[in-house]
Amino acid sequence: MRHLNFEFFYGIDSYEKDIKAAPTERPQKGAWYTAAAKRYKRAVAIGFVEYVITRENIDATPTLVRNLMKAMFKRGAAQDALFKFSTEGRTAAEKSADHARISDIAAKYEPAAKLLKTVDAEMKAIRRKYS
Repeated sequence: MRHLNFEFFYGIDSYEKDIKAAPTERPQKGAWYTAAAKRYKRAVAIGFVEYVITRENIDATPTLVRNLMKAMFKRGAAQDALFKFSTEGRTAAEKSADHARISDIAAKYEPAAKLLKTVDAEMKAIRRKYS
C-alpha cells in the first residue's frame, strides 16, 4: 500500500531492506526493528505534512511544522528532521502567521492523518515475513 503517492526519502522499501538486514540476536534485532519503524513513521508523517503545507499554502517554519505534527499525529519529530523547513536568515521574531490555523488544519485533515495507523499494519506484515 502506498500513501497519497508521496516520494519518501525513507519509504516502505527502505524499511523492508532494514528489516531483512536486521541482526538475528534478540536485543539487537529489537533495537534494529524499532529504529527502522521510527524512521519510516517519521517519513510518512513529514511527507503528509509537506502535502498539507503545499495544499494549504502554509508559511512553514520548524516550530509550526512540529506543532502541526503534534496536532495531527499526537507526536512531534526531532529537530534535525524539521531543519528542512527552516529559512536562512529568518529570526524567531518573524513567526508564521499560520500558527493560528493549526487546529483548523489538523481537524480538516484528521481522517487522512490516521494513515499512521495503517502504516503499523504494513510494517507488521513485513516483520512477519522476515522473523
